[in-house]
Amino acid sequence: MTNRIIIILLALTLANCGGSGEPNNSNEQAVESSESLATTTRGDHVDTYFGVEVPDPYRWLEDDLSEDTADWIADQNAS
Repeated sequence: MTNRIIIILLALTLANCGGSGEPNNSNEQAVESSESLATTTRGDHVDTYFGVEVPDPYRWLEDDLSEDTADWIADQNAS
């Protein structure tokens, strides 16, 4: 019984390893994404949790009614 389970799991693992025949562009997408992040303005906001300071440089993006956030979203959608 255990051998059957192992064989089934191995077969499923091998089946999932097979590609779709198309090249993987995830690396190119990651480079494009990191380039977009490099142009995003970073703020100087810092939260303090239990005495530990945690920087939150993108806090300004949480204000979805702000004109700056709307401009940033439009720029990201355009690229």
